[in-house]
Amino acid sequence: MCAITLVAGAVARADTAVTRIEVTLRAGPGDSHPSLATYAAGVTAAVLETKGRWIKIKIADTVGWIVRTALVETGPTPGDEPVATARHLAVRVSAPSATLRAHPAIDAPAVATVARGAELAVLDGATPHWLEVEGGGAHGWIETAAVADRAADGPPPPPPVAPRPRPAPMVRRWSVDGAVLLGYRSLAQRFASNAIGGLADYVVDADASAAMARLAVVTRPARPIVIGLDATTALTYSSPGISYQGPTLPSGQVPFSMFEAGVTARAGYHVGALDAAVTAGGRYQAFVTDDVANPALIARERLLAASIGVRFDLAPASSAARLALGVELLVIGDRAQTPGLRDGTSAAPRRIGAEVTAGYPLTGRLELRGEFAYQRATTTWTGMSERWAEVTAAERVDRAIAINLGLGVRL
Repeated sequence: MCAITLVAGAVARADTAVTRIEVTLRAGPGDSHPSLATYAAGVTAAVLETKGRWIKIKIADTVGWIVRTALVETGPTPGDEPVATARHLAVRVSAPSATLRAHPAIDAPAVATVARGAELAVLDGATPHWLEVEGGGAHGWIETAAVADRAADGPPPPPPVAPRPRPAPMVRRWSVDGAVLLGYRSLAQRFASNAIGGLADYVVDADASAAMARLAVVTRPARPIVIGLDATTALTYSSPGISYQGPTLPSGQVPFSMFEAGVTARAGYHVGALDAAVTAGGRYQAFVTDDVANPALIARERLLAASIGVRFDLAPASSAARLALGVELLVIGDRAQTPGLRDGTSAAPRRIGAEVTAGYPLTGRLELRGEFAYQRATTTWTGMSERWAEVTAAERVDRAIAINLGLGVRL
């Protein structure tokens, strides 16, 4: 890996020395630091600082470190800054190909693609893991892992023979994100109708455990437009489940499980560290009680819904953490119940949900992932109820809070 630091500064008056041999200026006091430029013997240098056997000098507009034995001191200079001709700092692409980006971030827009062996002039190396470079008519940022220091002597090797050029595809980058999470669910229902007694009005709640898998595929074209597809599946189970306390039917527990699956498309715009997108998709949800003849006569249900929403993804270049916020609104849906236990002849579901996701890298592409989600669904029934004969109009409010924690992988 190549990590280079450039230091700029002006010296109006300083002690001077002359190089007695060909010297290579380095970014820091040590042979392990990358080279900045190489000068011949007899070049005048301004002496800035001494650290052990290393000395910091300035030649022309380049500041760096060399060993003290490579200089012969000549005393102070009253005139202008020392001047010399240098082979300017450059790096050579060592990867099969590399991408120049608009700013130092892996998800920044691509500027150009450079082949192995291409030589690039370094403009700035102060950002960890990135270099600001120019070459071949292009200017941008490149990862230090994709380049190596240019050899101090001799011309660069010729680049490998390239295959017959083909038109560059529109899509410059695919991002694949997968995650597996375990979590906790808090579920509550409040049912109210135009009747009294029995199952005309009730409130129940339950705690549940859940397992969830997520997969997202996002494409980034040459322009800063972001499009992608997200898929989610979750399995929730609760035992002893819903606790029913009468009043007119026998009390008891209602174990249940839930299965959810959804696919959502997104399209938006990339600005700096922020992706802002609108979303649209479909969702399937099944609520299954272990026993149809449960104490509360709670029906098994199936929900099919289409939704729209917005999503914001924030990945600052100055931080390794990522944050995402999504809001979803159900626009059309159908809720079906177990025949014989339906709460009305027709159902009109509505729902709004919000989700916050945070990710922090652990090693390589492995990421610690945490999520918090809130959903509120309202279903209105009209017509005669099959669960309680006196009910002809009813409304149920379902609330769910979820906390998930797991691991994600970004490719």
